[in-house]
Amino acid sequence: MHVAPARALDSIGFDPPDLATIRRLIAAPAGLIVVAGPDGAGTRASVEAMLQARSGAADALVIGQLAAPAVAQLALRAVEAGRLVLSRLRHDRACGVLTLLRNLGADPVRLADALALVIAQRLLPQLCPLCSQDDRRDDVRRVLAQATNTWLAGAAPRPRRQGPNGCAHEPRAAKISRVLAYEMFEVDSRARLLIGSGAAGVELQTALLGEGATLWDSGLRLLAQGKVSLEALRASIREPR
Repeated sequence: MHVAPARALDSIGFDPPDLATIRRLIAAPAGLIVVAGPDGAGTRASVEAMLQARSGAADALVIGQLAAPAVAQLALRAVEAGRLVLSRLRHDRACGVLTLLRNLGADPVRLADALALVIAQRLLPQLCPLCSQDDRRDDVRRVLAQATNTWLAGAAPRPRRQGPNGCAHEPRAAKISRVLAYEMFEVDSRARLLIGSGAAGVELQTALLGEGATLWDSGLRLLAQGKVSLEALRASIREPR
């Protein structure tokens, strides 16, 4: 069976500052890096790209899914023994990964010491630049309004939607292009204190994900850039209320 080669890390879709953080952490001698998302979110491709980009990949341990207490303990022990561990987890949000790992029996203090990076991601269908059209609907303007007043300030949104006749440049049998939306946080000294204390939920999200850094915000940027439609965004990422 033919196995497709791993994609280059810089082709996955991470923004340059985040890409630099990822490269720094996968070059470290030890640590746990978790990439989360539902099936079809591209988590395997991200892990494989990280592994390929790591110098001396033979000393890194790849765990397919952190889905059982024994597997979570294995990952923690490997990091404590001085290894880099790359793994995936079926979960919607980055901060929720911490709660799920604790539910799998990971001690908060050990988890805080082991974790290096957590990413949650989705792959959204990308609009064809030739067949899509400007989207001036009130609903789109409303969704973008809050971001326009904060982290999108100074950037003119250019939202688009699929044209009424579909796409003539993307044959039905062809694979639809997809674009990455994601959120991530590095586990630094401040994050370790929070994780080790057992903090969870909204408290963690507010502390670890800055303004404009959530998964929804990442999708809004793609919407504002005209890369994805509002319908595709809402179908992939839960809209905050």
